[in-house]
Amino acid sequence: MEITMVSRQFRPGIGGLEDAVFNLSRTLAARGHSIRVVTLDRLFRGDGRRLAARETMEGIEVVRLPWAGSERYPFAPGVLRHLGSADVVHVHGIDFFFDFLALARLGHGRPLVATTHGGFFHSGFARPAKVVWFHTVTRLSARAYRRIICCGVGDGETFSAIAPSRLQVIENGVDTAKFRNAAAPQAERVLMYFGRLSANKNTPQLMPLLAALRKRHPGWRLIVAGRNWDTTFADLEGLVRNYDLTDAVTLVPEPDDRQLRNLMGRATYFISPSLYEGFGLTTVESLSAGLVPVLSDIPAFRRFVRFADPSLLFDPADPTASAAAIEALHASVQERYPALRAGLVTSAEQFAWKAVADRHEAIYRTVAKAGQWQEDECGGESHG
Repeated sequence: MEITMVSRQFRPGIGGLEDAVFNLSRTLAARGHSIRVVTLDRLFRGDGRRLAARETMEGIEVVRLPWAGSERYPFAPGVLRHLGSADVVHVHGIDFFFDFLALARLGHGRPLVATTHGGFFHSGFARPAKVVWFHTVTRLSARAYRRIICCGVGDGETFSAIAPSRLQVIENGVDTAKFRNAAAPQAERVLMYFGRLSANKNTPQLMPLLAALRKRHPGWRLIVAGRNWDTTFADLEGLVRNYDLTDAVTLVPEPDDRQLRNLMGRATYFISPSLYEGFGLTTVESLSAGLVPVLSDIPAFRRFVRFADPSLLFDPADPTASAAAIEALHASVQERYPALRAGLVTSAEQFAWKAVADRHEAIYRTVAKAGQWQEDECGGESHG
């Protein structure tokens, strides 16, 4: 099949969206499909330089477009020139591409599929306006898509309000080999967060939590590794000083995978105080390493505690109660850590890319067989 992926960000960018699109594309290309990724020519968090207009990456044709506007809604109408004769166009994210390709559907005539990737509710910024947009523009655009793939149960709940008949939940695949078995060999009082410092990740709240933990036991430490976003490492450094945690916190900006793996070797716990997640890719990566998940109590994370043993849901807004729960968790983890660690590594395998690609392939074949979008065909399809 000829499949065109459309994503506002892609490699060499680093993040959950970029990883998901790359790994799905790479897996499908290895199966003999013709894969093109159409993306933007500048990274949102980079040095501003324009990337190569075209390149081939592990069997994937990459086309990069100039764009204007904001990172939240970048305009790139040139996408229409690069859909070609695709059997399916798969849009990743709910943004300009999602709306524009829906509006232009009668012109390009390509069957459309979309993956939500958290929609645009990652933070509380302009939330009332987002809700209005979601129930008007997004609802109307969604009618042009034969499948709306939600990459987590949280997204499934959100998008069921506007496209229930075409909804299918397929949780993101994860490269489970990259960090497999990397966690500390013995139980340590070390928490680790890795990922973007975007507003929804709520990373500043880690500092009062660590301060509360160290009142219970002075051995608690924290590692934060990732990329500047809405929050910066300079912001975190200020909080570290304010809470007198200089000797207890390690901050590592822009780590590569080798550095991350080495840092995981010092930690026992993965901690995420996120306010919202569409899926939780770094949580699965942490499971593959054998890190014990300590997660905020949000819909996307609640499913993890059903199969990840041990694990903990906590309230980032209550550092005192959360610290007590984490210290109690550590006491139980110490008793049987090797077996627990091995179980967590195994639990991550359900998210390996092969099974996820199989499900996408089935959708593509169904959509391509049905042909060009017709409004009266949009209803009555299985939720999956």
